[in-house]
Amino acid sequence: MVPTFETVLRDYGKQWIVELTYNFNELETVEEARRLTMETIDNNWAPVLLNPVCAGKDSQPTLMNPIDKVKENAENFILQREALKMYISELLQRATSSGVINSTEAESIREKFWEVELRQQIGFDVLKEKFFKKVSEDYSDEVSRKLETISTDILETDTLLNSRLYWTYY
Repeated sequence: MVPTFETVLRDYGKQWIVELTYNFNELETVEEARRLTMETIDNNWAPVLLNPVCAGKDSQPTLMNPIDKVKENAENFILQREALKMYISELLQRATSSGVINSTEAESIREKFWEVELRQQIGFDVLKEKFFKKVSEDYSDEVSRKLETISTDILETDTLLNSRLYWTYY
């Protein structure tokens, strides 16, 4: 669903980015994620310079990953990951408290959300669509519809969460 660190950092095939991704996924708080990410960027960032294909023969290479933009994108990426956690937690808490699902079902649905999220790197709308489709495969259409209604309510009432979920890195 969300971009990877490679796309956010605009650098590809680097071991330090792979390690950052694994370490990032183990962290529990935004503060820890921010600290690790910014330290890793500070210790490993290197300029990526490219000469555009359409550039003239005496053109200068273009910096593709300015450090300020890389850090801004990384910060937004961290906030988006946190927003995803908040979204699914709020969705399942409301669904459980209103009797749509029980706590065991909530954990199963949470796992489905992250399973779908892992495979989606297009956008939050696509993630939601695929997630609710996956839920409807294992639960009644009524449960899926009620979850979608709760989701809509969450996104309409929490504009900050909504904006973070729909952030794009480019």
